[in-house]
Amino acid sequence: MATRLTLHGHRSAFSMSAERVRPAAPRRRTTARQRIAGDQPAELLTPDVLTDAVGSEGASQALAGILHTATDLLGAARGFLLICNDSGVMEIACIRAMRPVEAMDLVLTQASLVVRTVLRERQPVAADELGRAFQLEANAVDSRRAALFCMPLDLGSRRSGLLCALRGTDASMIGALDLEILHGLCDQASLVIGASSACTALAQLEACLRSGTSLPRIAI
Repeated sequence: MATRLTLHGHRSAFSMSAERVRPAAPRRRTTARQRIAGDQPAELLTPDVLTDAVGSEGASQALAGILHTATDLLGAARGFLLICNDSGVMEIACIRAMRPVEAMDLVLTQASLVVRTVLRERQPVAADELGRAFQLEANAVDSRRAALFCMPLDLGSRRSGLLCALRGTDASMIGALDLEILHGLCDQASLVIGASSACTALAQLEACLRSGTSLPRIAI
């Protein structure tokens, strides 16, 4: 489900050149609010779909749907879901319209302060085009200058994570309803990641019991 990368010395910016960005697959032209509110089928946001997302493929599809809904809501063409375990190893769980190496480059360089703050304090944080972090308040004019927006995931005590969206210069103001919906989407992403991890742990446990080998240490 996740892409794990270790990078050295790459250069990054919030605004990347068009030729470096892989376009996202075409999607139906419905707004995030319509999908959440029920004007369009919320295919990846219902309890039965979350239950089906326990497998690796199902989890990837569910996370992709959640990420697309969140980025659409924020007026962002690109974004990703990041997981960090208690050893400091970071993984990209899902990504939209950018390469994993670009996302990790951003995390380790220009957005590092924002990422550390969100992972440590587990509170949403935004940053302008120059990488200057600020606390985002609903319906505030300052939200228009949020070129990058990160919201934490609740993955338990041994892991942390976040949703990150990269917004354009013409993005609209982020309102209270937007933040409420984003909190719900992050909660669902956390459930999907947790269920997938539990499934992986059970599969490894079964394999170890069958082979008689020692049990691995797995974060759930």
